[in-house]
Amino acid sequence: MNSAAREETFVPLLSDFPLFRGLNGEQLRFLAAECFPRSASKGFVVCEKGSFLEGFFAVRKGRVKLAVLTAEGAERVVQIVLPGDTFGEAVGLLDRPSPVYAQALCDSELLFFRADRVRAAVTRWPALGFLFLEKACERVYALYRDLEACCLQSALQRVAGFLLDNLSCGRGRLLEGAPQVVLPAGKAVVASRLNLTPETFSRELRHLVGEGVISVDRSVVHVHAPDRLQAAAAQD
Repeated sequence: MNSAAREETFVPLLSDFPLFRGLNGEQLRFLAAECFPRSASKGFVVCEKGSFLEGFFAVRKGRVKLAVLTAEGAERVVQIVLPGDTFGEAVGLLDRPSPVYAQALCDSELLFFRADRVRAAVTRWPALGFLFLEKACERVYALYRDLEACCLQSALQRVAGFLLDNLSCGRGRLLEGAPQVVLPAGKAVVASRLNLTPETFSRELRHLVGEGVISVDRSVVHVHAPDRLQAAAAQD
């Protein structure tokens, strides 16, 4: 596929990603010309810890987990990357080894953007740098929240906060008519994301079910009492 074909194929796709919203046609074509599709079957390791990416990825379909392993071999999931989101920007743009490994949680379709092309775009249109600055700030903010949750919050607070943050059609805002959460991965992966054991995660879900706050139907969590869920997430 040559550059012209990539432009025609990928320009319509890029506007679906929050990172690229607001770009004009010329800017989208410039990035799309050096955009490369990647397929990752379930379990495929997209990048190893310590590897150099020379760019970053965007998830079109599927889900990818970013994780590290402890010296004992236990896994700690740092992030679950969903469709429309990106990962690896810091590694690719700083040209540093990846601190995590990335693995597809299901059959996934990705787009790869070369760092040199992104740098050229920012040089040509300096305002594009603010898009990456904003993304970096969002990641730092999320990191602070994760540190607070892991260091200061109880298991119940973490589970309740996770459910609030992932309420469908709201990302944490309690919108009437959308009181449910579809778990983005298996319970073991979600538990690791919250720095909990799978048993603790399941126990706290059962507690919320017993209190009538939620009900669980496989991977779907129905929220029956959003105000009480909010109270559980905020309790000292």
